[in-house]
Amino acid sequence: MDPKRDPQRDKRRQMRAVSLALMIPAVMLATPLVGFAAGWWLDQKFGTTPWCKTTGALLGMIAGGRETYRLILKINQDLD
Repeated sequence: MDPKRDPQRDKRRQMRAVSLALMIPAVMLATPLVGFAAGWWLDQKFGTTPWCKTTGALLGMIAGGRETYRLILKINQDLD
């Protein structure tokens, strides 16, 4: 056994990685919904239907993909 490896620390790192992985579906669902809701509000305010809803949903998908990528990088960091 490597004296530098602490089993408790490894377990905490694994649990952190699991918790980060469980956030991914919520992020992928929430970000487009928030973008869509903001776009809907703007469409109601300015009468630009459906442009703001569509743009908001697309920007939400992009933000969700970006945040998912960042979470995956953190997971890989914890598991190394």
